[in-house]
Amino acid sequence: KAANRYSEIAPDAPHALHMPSHIFTRVGHWKESVESNKVSAEVDGGGKVYLVWHDCRFREGCASNDVVMTTSTDGVTWTPVVRIPIDPVNSTVDHFLPGVGADRATSGGGAHIAVGYYYYPVSNCGGSCQLTYGFISSLDGGATTSVTQSPVDIESFVLSRDGRSLAFAAQVFRGGPDTLAST
Repeated sequence: KAANRYSEIAPDAPHALHMPSHIFTRVGHWKESVESNKVSAEVDGGGKVYLVWHDCRFREGCASNDVVMTTSTDGVTWTPVVRIPIDPVNSTVDHFLPGVGADRATSGGGAHIAVGYYYYPVSNCGGSCQLTYGFISSLDGGATTSVTQSPVDIESFVLSRDGRSLAFAAQVFRGGPDTLAST
């Protein structure tokens, strides 16, 4: 009950929308934990909302996930869901837990957008998975992008009594254009 109410406290803060996952994980509500980490939203300076999540709809047999996005200028009408082209649609890469950030000092065709995400280079990799962090950014509202990827040291994650804690990848612009912090 508390976890369900937590996201209502600050609905404009993407991190507050994610926080219930910690409670759900503690009490063993795995489906709810995944769902509260699944969607990340941000708003640019013109009021356009960017919503990202992981989704398998563009993959044959839903064998792995892509990062997908939709946008809205009014919160009611949304653009068709698009696949963010991080790698080819027939790759074996499995993307998950994306987080989006938008520079509120920019908007429209000049909006600065950043998406961080985790991925396994090979989906269904069993015990030999190499967790990797990816980052994709755009300085033109998503028309073009650049991708950066690096391996993740799992030992750097917070250790809880339930094991290492992996959370969604938050992107925050601080202090104006081009000052991005990734958490």
